[in-house]
Amino acid sequence: MRYADILLNYAECIVKTGGTPAEAVVHVNKVRERVNLAKLEDSIFKDAMNSSDAFMKRLQMERTLELCFEGWRWADLKRWGLLDNQEGINELKLRDPDFNNFVIGKHNRLPMPQLEIDNSMGGLTQNPMY
Repeated sequence: MRYADILLNYAECIVKTGGTPAEAVVHVNKVRERVNLAKLEDSIFKDAMNSSDAFMKRLQMERTLELCFEGWRWADLKRWGLLDNQEGINELKLRDPDFNNFVIGKHNRLPMPQLEIDNSMGGLTQNPMY
C-alpha cells in the first residue's frame, strides 16, 4: 500500500460518510502536488467540487491514473458498484474496450476449477453462468 492510496481512500471515506468535497480535496491535492499538478480546485476539473457525486467520479479517475498497474483497479470497480449494473458497464466501456464483452453476473468472478469442485464431494458449486 502506498501513501497515495491511503490519501485517496481517505478522501473517498470522507465523502462517503457525509463529508464535503472541500474536506476531502485536501488529501487528493497532496497526491496531485507530488507530481506537480494543479490543485483540483484550480484545475480544469474544478467542477468536481460542486457535488459529492461529481467528486467521486473525479476521485475514481484520480485513483485510476495514480495507481495504474498496481492491482487496485478491480477492487475499486467492485467497491464502486460499476460491475453490478449496465449503467456502470457502459461507463467503463467508454474508456476501456475490454468491457465490451462483459456479462454482469458472470465476469465479475472467475470459474472455480472443476478439480476443486470434484474434490469437495458436493461441498462446492460452480459460480453462476459457468
